[in-house]
Amino acid sequence: MLRGIFAVFIGVMSAVSSALADEAEKYTFKENVKVGQVVEMESTGTGKLVNADNTQVRDHQYVKAKLTVTQVKDGSATQIKVETSPDSYNTRKLAYIKEEKFANALAGKTVVVTRADDGTATIDQKVEETETSEMDINYAEGMLAPDADLFPDHPVAVGDAWDAGPDFAVHSELDTKAKGAAKLKLDWVKTINGRQVAQISESAAIVTENEDGDETDSEISGVLRVDVAQSQIVGADVKIKQHFLSKDGAKLSNYESQFSCSCGSELADKQQVRPQTQPVKH
Repeated sequence: MLRGIFAVFIGVMSAVSSALADEAEKYTFKENVKVGQVVEMESTGTGKLVNADNTQVRDHQYVKAKLTVTQVKDGSATQIKVETSPDSYNTRKLAYIKEEKFANALAGKTVVVTRADDGTATIDQKVEETETSEMDINYAEGMLAPDADLFPDHPVAVGDAWDAGPDFAVHSELDTKAKGAAKLKLDWVKTINGRQVAQISESAAIVTENEDGDETDSEISGVLRVDVAQSQIVGADVKIKQHFLSKDGAKLSNYESQFSCSCGSELADKQQVRPQTQPVKH
């Protein structure tokens, strides 16, 4: 869950346990989502599109939402209820035009997202088309990308690397034609604010092709932070570079974005340190 937007990544609710090995402590990562689990999340993303004629578009997205797991298969969520806060919004700036602010297409709404057996995901209702509605819907649908794609199928120690699962690209792009691979590494496990946290780094490449034969090449790098005791991925920071090519290989545009997300205990810690507005005493 929560592994995808702008492309790839983020999982929510993954179980992490550890055991002692002969020489180094090893950790076993296993997704084990339960029906009824609830996760509060908050994310920000920025992106810059540069077209072949060098015109540019800049986007910013802020999303705050509550996710409730409603269906599970083999430890991964296959359906979630997404309640998007009315505070969620997007901004967009075109060349020589003042930046505009838009409400997130799902702001104040509750939708159900379901993942099919082929890896694609859809929301359960039509959404009014806006300047950024496609991006908002893709974000919600991408929350169902299984964490299991990114976890090793064997215990790992700090410094160990492994390959993502075979369905990684399809689940990341919600596209049955997507192809790609990812390499992951357990960077460290340490205590932060009294909790044991593990960091996993990711480097990935994905290729997709639309119905017209145009191609999108994506390069992804980032880190995930896992709260071991709470069995959740509670933070992620991701950078993505995308190159859009026509079917004859001509450059259409390039897109660069970065995305950060916090949930669970990491989000709670951030909320505690934010300055609170106090009433004025007269």
